Amino acid sequence: VMQLQVPIQGIAPLLVAIRKLQPSPEHLTALHPDFLLLCLLAKCYKAGLSILNDDISEIDQPKDFFLYCYYG
Repeated sequence: VMQLQVPIQGIAPLLVAIRKLQPSPEHLTALHPDFLLLCLLAKCYKAGLSILNDDISEIDQPKDFFLYCYYG
């Protein structure tokens, strides 16, 4: 979606992925920064706010470092 310059199309699928990967709403995942970046680029601030309103008390620890590498 970034290369196609349509970040709005990635918001819903990424939000679903975040919710599925989170053991609880208080859990921060590696997908959160990408989701928030898409929200900013698409100017969908309310979608990002829904994630930012959650109180975070746990941070996801990478099990496989390769998954957390950024290739941009």
